[in-house]
Amino acid sequence: MSRIHFDPIVGRGSECEEGIIWQMEFLYTETTSMDKILLVLVVYNDVERLCRLILYAIDASDTQNVTIEKISRLPLEKNTSLPLLLIPLKFQPEAFILITEQQACLLTADDLGCGNVLYPTSMIPKIFRSIECPLFTAYATHLDPTEEYIYLGSAEGHLYKLEVKVTSELNWIPIKKVNPVGQSMCLLGTMDLIEENTARKMDVLLYSGESADSQVLLIPSKHPPASQNTPIDYTVLQVLVNRAPLTDFQIAENFQDHQDALIACSGQGEHGSLSVITHGIQAEFLHASDPEWKGISALWDLSLSSLEYEELSCLIATSAKDTRLFCIEDRQIKDITSTSGIKSDIETIHVDTIVIQQYKLLLQIYSRGLLIIDVGKHDNSVITKWEPDIGTDYHIELATSWQINDKVYIALCIMYKDMFTLYILNIKSNESSPLSLIVEELTTKPLDVCPSYIGQFKFR
Repeated sequence: MSRIHFDPIVGRGSECEEGIIWQMEFLYTETTSMDKILLVLVVYNDVERLCRLILYAIDASDTQNVTIEKISRLPLEKNTSLPLLLIPLKFQPEAFILITEQQACLLTADDLGCGNVLYPTSMIPKIFRSIECPLFTAYATHLDPTEEYIYLGSAEGHLYKLEVKVTSELNWIPIKKVNPVGQSMCLLGTMDLIEENTARKMDVLLYSGESADSQVLLIPSKHPPASQNTPIDYTVLQVLVNRAPLTDFQIAENFQDHQDALIACSGQGEHGSLSVITHGIQAEFLHASDPEWKGISALWDLSLSSLEYEELSCLIATSAKDTRLFCIEDRQIKDITSTSGIKSDIETIHVDTIVIQQYKLLLQIYSRGLLIIDVGKHDNSVITKWEPDIGTDYHIELATSWQINDKVYIALCIMYKDMFTLYILNIKSNESSPLSLIVEELTTKPLDVCPSYIGQFKFR
């Protein structure tokens, strides 16, 4: 309970606060008062719709009689933006910084105890050509208590050094943009960077990436005053690869040396990528989605027939705007989208393999219709194309397929003029030419609402 006594806990007490505790931190206190403990809370009362800063003082000088006293409940203005971070200051005992969506506030325990609302504030700098301020998600304080600044990182990848002057002035110093910053950031220490027989003192900063790679950065501890408006450059010391979130994955059988591989789509936005994980530990970078992809939305692994190979192991990746087909040949992954005949300029909803007389064809269903493709042929690879004869104002929402012996069935949920209809299709082969396929509509059924899932089940 204090920095002097480390006795086991002999009792337990409680204090109730009406509302939601958003942040809670212990403040640094003077070294002369080792038994003094200050606790600050940011509490939002959803009945009064008011946010308050609450200060508790804990006296642990007598381990048999620890007292907890509520010092103050300082209300914030009702138009105060959402508090995001509560940062105790190591270089200013009993002081802290409150970061909101729009500003930084410097407060002390005395401010809360006296009810002082005229505490120093500073607006968060807005990004060029943006009307919104960065939303800070993490902070890092210096290990040296004499260094009077902290680092702040945002979900958009903006880094700032916030200097707290002795005069209580808050000074924002921008740092060059990094990957999106998650909820964790830490200053590991300092080191000297040798450049042209000169040594520069550098801060070693580690931040966790938000659906992106984490990095260890070297940031200059000091900078010329004249360059305070110029973003500080940094050196990337190490990159910690982040595969999260894994939005979808498929297993590629016999990928290498008779070992299966896990092919996963990870990350999101411009940090989205395909990764091949083999033997459980080795990963190989495959493909980075373009910024307009907004991440890969689905993956399918297929085994298709080919004229050059008995079987072709394939992977289809789709986004909200396009589709790509990869194949594995001679232990190499190749993009065969342009030669395969698939519909590549649209999102794919469903993919499956159709087996006709032991020959495996590709079934691709997209928002406007379906294709049956012989990937092994380089010319005229599209065998059959089907689109519903209901005009142009329609969209295929869901799809599934199944095969019983030589009979192939497809179920589609189609939205047409705000109405949903279930289509059941049958794929039949021509007796004279088995690979000449015909799509037949078996039945249609109106639906009251759009289902969230469509699938086929077998019962015994």
